[in-house]
Amino acid sequence: MRLERRQALWLPIGLLHALLLLAYLPQPPAATAPRGRSVVVQLLPAPRPGARVPKAQPVAPPAWARSPATPALRPPVEAQAPQSPTGESPSSPLPTAELALPGPAPLPLLQTDATRQAIRLAARAPLLSERAASATDAPARETAQQRFGREVAQTAHGNCLKGEFPGAGAGLLSLPMFLIAEASGRCQK
Repeated sequence: MRLERRQALWLPIGLLHALLLLAYLPQPPAATAPRGRSVVVQLLPAPRPGARVPKAQPVAPPAWARSPATPALRPPVEAQAPQSPTGESPSSPLPTAELALPGPAPLPLLQTDATRQAIRLAARAPLLSERAASATDAPARETAQQRFGREVAQTAHGNCLKGEFPGAGAGLLSLPMFLIAEASGRCQK
């Protein structure tokens, strides 16, 4: 009778294993997946080497960004084309970009003396966390050097369990000395 019960249990156990196997098999992707936004990338043709690219006009930095050593850029001057004796101007005047006066290029904003001085002042100032801690009445935090010194001082005591305490070596008579060293914190933790 016991044999019949065992045989009857094999069917539900086999079905449970088959269901678990089906649950872990990879599922085929759904055929009707919702479409998201599509991105269209369009490649533009490269510029031809013979084609002229217009030159960008230099822009003068604002007055507050100029250092005393940086001269202000002058706007390009429209050149007057020489007039012919009849009073007509030629049909193709010179381009404005070619008439811009050559001069020293302005320094980038991050390479000015004022920026360097501001960086030096910011480096000397205390950190914001230090200023906030000094403004409150919070206790001072332990620095890494202070923590290291405290840990070295803790290790200066001997290991009492190994007999490294004052009065050790007397057998049972050193038990009171062991208790005193342990109570006073002279044992290594």
